[in-house]
Amino acid sequence: MNKLFKRATVTAVAMAIAIAPLPGMGSLGHWLGGTDAFAGGNGNNGNHGNSGGNSNGHSNSNGNSNAGGSNSATSETHGNSADHRNTASLAGPGNAAHASVQGLLHASPNSAVGKLKTYADLEFSLTALKATVDTAKSAVGADETAIAADQAIIDNPASTPDEVTAATTKLATDQAQLAIDQGTLGTDQTALDDATAKAQAALALATHNPGNPAVKTYVDGLLAKYYSYLKSSQPTVPGPI
Repeated sequence: MNKLFKRATVTAVAMAIAIAPLPGMGSLGHWLGGTDAFAGGNGNNGNHGNSGGNSNGHSNSNGNSNAGGSNSATSETHGNSADHRNTASLAGPGNAAHASVQGLLHASPNSAVGKLKTYADLEFSLTALKATVDTAKSAVGADETAIAADQAIIDNPASTPDEVTAATTKLATDQAQLAIDQGTLGTDQTALDDATAKAQAALALATHNPGNPAVKTYVDGLLAKYYSYLKSSQPTVPGPI
């Protein structure tokens, strides 16, 4: 009886062990916990961590990019500002051209503003003289064209005697006109050259470094309001150069 009982007990224990689930397994044999599940958890956490890291990385990258843009823009602005300050420094007393139109009109001739007014008046007068020279050049060009046409008729074997006679007469007239217009052009060009020299001398008295194109451009820019006033006062005169 005892042997039968022991055998039954041993058999029952063995069966219990056989059907008992392994650690970390469900009743259907799926892992519910254990190392793999934990590893999966770490993997997800790791991915989230990497994702967060990448996100931060992109954020930093954008930040750097924006910072670079700001630096570039600032650098460019400072560069222009430095150029402007440098030109203003080179101009010296030429900065007095900041004066108002009324200030320029009533300035003492020997003052910094008065010297700039003298320069501005001479510089503005150059526009009318240049227009006069251009007109004289056009007249000379027209004369030369007319003379060439006259000569072509005279030299053309197909021209009739009357045509040659008329062209010869006209040629003499056109040549005389050319001489007159060339004289006018010479006079106008001399006047322009003299006025240009006077304007340059006046600029030399009114500012430092007058031979520097940037300085002249700077001073003329400051005088723009005065040039506009002169133009409105003399509507038939072309605008300032």
